[in-house]
Amino acid sequence: MARLVLAFVNNPDGSTPSLQAQTSIIRDQKAKWAEVVVVISSLEKVNAMLLHAAKAAADGDDRTYREVSKKIRDIHNSALAVSVSNRVNFVEARREIERLISEFMRQCHFLQILNYASPWALDSIVALGELMSALVIASALCNDGIAAEAVDARDIIITNTDFGSATPLIPKTRLFTRARVGPLLQRQVLPVITGSIGATETGVTTSLGSEGIYYSATIIGAVMKADQIAIYTDVNNNVATRHACCA
Repeated sequence: MARLVLAFVNNPDGSTPSLQAQTSIIRDQKAKWAEVVVVISSLEKVNAMLLHAAKAAADGDDRTYREVSKKIRDIHNSALAVSVSNRVNFVEARREIERLISEFMRQCHFLQILNYASPWALDSIVALGELMSALVIASALCNDGIAAEAVDARDIIITNTDFGSATPLIPKTRLFTRARVGPLLQRQVLPVITGSIGATETGVTTSLGSEGIYYSATIIGAVMKADQIAIYTDVNNNVATRHACCA
């Protein structure tokens, strides 16, 4: 059965492809392929904001992370408002995003008390951006009639402990990815997987580094035996650059 892994990379200016552009491409590819797996980045430079706020908190700043929490709440609530008309889905997604924002606030407060941000703490905070984005995109697809589910890559991509630039452990990643993603595809549910992140064997969040989205898509494509991996850049303004390869 033809299987595509589809990923979106931030634009050259650092911005994230628009939600509308991403969902449009996903819909088009879903019509052409029997099975599609999506790997996503955070929305609208959210990761950069999270990282800046975390470092500021570690320097004793208790104001920046509070301001950032409001900005990312507005970003995700606005995205949901324009893409999810189903009230139940909207409320559920917003509730989960609020939980993740509360977790961000809690972690930043802890960094402020410690006056230190370890590499694993920064990885944990930045991962929240992908988690929120996956929720929004999965909800938007469901709203368009495409069965989709957000998948936390920390449950499937198992890595070593090189925080900030972790390396996936392929045998375990293959086992966990197939166990989590395979059943979704069998039920014709489109997995929306958080890019660039994973977790150690003991469950500690890791980042795959600055090129993590490429890494995530390639690893997932390989372990899921995808027929093709398509990575899109510059998808705003209805312009898309696509880089495709066989897994």
